[in-house]
Amino acid sequence: MVLPPSSLALSSARPNSRLFLRILQTVLGALLHDIGHMLGLREDRPHMVTEGVVLGIANHEVLGEEYLERLGFPPAVTGFVRNHVKAKRFLVATSPDYYDALSDPSKMTLKHQGGPMTPQEVDAFRAHPQFQAILRMRSWDEKAKDPSAQTPSLHYYKNLCLAYLKKCSQGRMWLQPEEAKDPSASFETL
Repeated sequence: MVLPPSSLALSSARPNSRLFLRILQTVLGALLHDIGHMLGLREDRPHMVTEGVVLGIANHEVLGEEYLERLGFPPAVTGFVRNHVKAKRFLVATSPDYYDALSDPSKMTLKHQGGPMTPQEVDAFRAHPQFQAILRMRSWDEKAKDPSAQTPSLHYYKNLCLAYLKKCSQGRMWLQPEEAKDPSASFETL
């Protein structure tokens, strides 16, 4: 199996180092960014619907972030969940070719998610302490839509989550977003 770049970076960083923690938080945020879709499967949740087609759960990023917070994930992980839709909106507003590269369902959900950012929203998003890492995670999200992509097993990621939460509960692995200011700068090639 070929590990994705994020997992390669994780395996090459020294365990318990700040770099390891930053990469781990980014990987977990990427893994869990759409969990709100799974949580919103109840019929009473608002859905994004276009021309009778259900595209997903409305505000799934907020639902997912709140759920992960209740499980004990810190803001340095949940921030990726909260901001991945903003990243799409930002990229559509600032990169002319990005919209054309989106899948049809992603183009349809964009309409429900506020469309491209305004110039003021773009400036505010650029100021986010995890701005570069969130954009990196969004690029991983786009690449993950390739059904032929090889990834580690679900068991691998389950163990990663459980180990992380265990260490968080012991107070040993917790970086706030402002402490993890651009983890992607440390693994630019991902």
